[in-house]
Amino acid sequence: MAKSFNELQRAKLNVFSKDEVLSIKWDFVGSIDNKPTTLSRYGITDAYTKTEVDSKHWDWDVIDNKPTTRDGYGLSDVYTKSEVNGLNWDWSHITSKPSTVSGYGITDAYTKNEVYNKTEIDYKLSNLDLNT
Repeated sequence: MAKSFNELQRAKLNVFSKDEVLSIKWDFVGSIDNKPTTLSRYGITDAYTKTEVDSKHWDWDVIDNKPTTRDGYGLSDVYTKSEVNGLNWDWSHITSKPSTVSGYGITDAYTKNEVYNKTEIDYKLSNLDLNT
């Protein structure tokens, strides 16, 4: 049988058995008078209230000492503008270029060895018997 809130108040200095703890009706919290409803009443000091958050100025333009460079943000896995502008994007400067269909990762095309060349096709077409 579930214990009432008053029974729990009277027994608060006693030790409960496992079965007694499991039988406590935990929804009694709704009946507690003067239960905390604010951060301060709960004793929470490391969080902002709604009012404090609403009063903060979150405008990026008013933040002092904000970083202006990649290094200022502590980033090491990005290029700076000058590094990107200094790269040579010309295809002739790219090394280790593939030279085959499979080298490009293309899997839905025939290779030269898998198709007839023009001479072979012309020969086959000229000897094609359309009457059979």
